Amino acid sequence: MFQSLARPLKRIFPKEKSYRKILFGPAAGCVMELEPRRRVRDYLGVHEWELNGFFKRLVAPGSSCFDLGGNEGYDALMMANLSQGRVATFDVDPVMVEKLRLNIAQNPTLRIQVVESYIGSQSGTGQMTIDDAARQFFVPDFI
Repeated sequence: MFQSLARPLKRIFPKEKSYRKILFGPAAGCVMELEPRRRVRDYLGVHEWELNGFFKRLVAPGSSCFDLGGNEGYDALMMANLSQGRVATFDVDPVMVEKLRLNIAQNPTLRIQVVESYIGSQSGTGQMTIDDAARQFFVPDFI
């Protein structure tokens, strides 16, 4: 029985990392670089599924959002997909910023700006306060 399931599961959850559409959830249709067998939750759209209901209720159409700690961009994509509004995603790690930019570029209809900085208690090298971010970009409806 398990051998008969192996082939279809390999098609559903390919091993190769490439740009793939998120299948379900609030980020459905967004494209990210994923290796589905290793990141099944992201691929299926159930990344932090326990929060999805909150995001769906709180990120209203037209909302402007800040994503603090952008990582590879899942939350920024999800917020932009739900709101169809502006999203600024913040990350200070150069490796993550590059991954963010590449993932965001795969979704040209979404208005997401990558900011190479983190939000902290003061503004300076590599960091800014939430107030300075709001002045520089926009006042967010959701953070």
